[in-house]
Amino acid sequence: PLIIQVEDDLDCAYVKALSRLQNYSSNNQELGDSLKIIYSPLNGAGITTIPMALKSWGFSSISYVEKQKYPDGNFPSIHCPNPEEKATLKLGIKQLKEEKGDLFLATDPDADRIGLVSMHQNKEFIFNGNQIACICLYYLCKNWVDLKKMPKNGACVTTIVTTPLFKTIAKFFNISCFEVLTGFKYIGEKIHEWEQESPSSYSFIFGAEESLGYLYGTHARDKDATSTACLIAEMALQQKKKGKTLVDLLYDLYNQFGLFKEKQLSISFGSSAETSEQMNTLMQDLRKTPPTKIFHIEVATV
Repeated sequence: PLIIQVEDDLDCAYVKALSRLQNYSSNNQELGDSLKIIYSPLNGAGITTIPMALKSWGFSSISYVEKQKYPDGNFPSIHCPNPEEKATLKLGIKQLKEEKGDLFLATDPDADRIGLVSMHQNKEFIFNGNQIACICLYYLCKNWVDLKKMPKNGACVTTIVTTPLFKTIAKFFNISCFEVLTGFKYIGEKIHEWEQESPSSYSFIFGAEESLGYLYGTHARDKDATSTACLIAEMALQQKKKGKTLVDLLYDLYNQFGLFKEKQLSISFGSSAETSEQMNTLMQDLRKTPPTKIFHIEVATV
């Protein structure tokens, strides 16, 4: 008795909101089926929205990782349902190669984060969260300028742990870039703040965090893998029209702005009082005496 069925009209309203975000709707509808997409919801909720949204944009050539297609809280085919983990993408990459697809997209179980693998020169290329963030922002800025859609007060939002390349791209296109603490609620908070102002001080373009979370559009106030999947597909189609891939787009960024490489390292300390003190001591030492060299390379700025 506590379960209330959400009717289809909510899904339809959502897809309609996403449809307005297309930059090249005619191209998408005419050529979208030429882009071959492999998709896995990793036994989560994405199967209910992502295929529907992609098809509404014209991307109808979708095949699924069958073992991961339907919701299953036991996640029988994967150790960890996290699209950041290479092992989690193994089945999808295998299918991508076998079917000679263009893209493999994988969303986490609640469908707010998205992983991307692109075929490039007959090899798979796994994008990390920073790389996806930067190609999306660059694509939107460049095309909005070309299409004369760029607002004078355009702004993007990212977190303090996301690559500095994101801010560099924003600066190049003369849009404001705000850095917030980790947690997408802080990105959503910025959108809300701007909407409360009259006139609005900034127009939201894109939000991103390095852990595969992105928001395109203001229909949501949290990271949204569905709108990001549609944006990625549109980007890939525009690249394919030129005989290129999303990897080429990434390399174009490196050629223009310089090479940016990041790596995340997670160290587990547990939760005892002793380990808590150990963490505090390490952080104090790091702040007092930050490293002057990393792998024999001088640190330029801190």
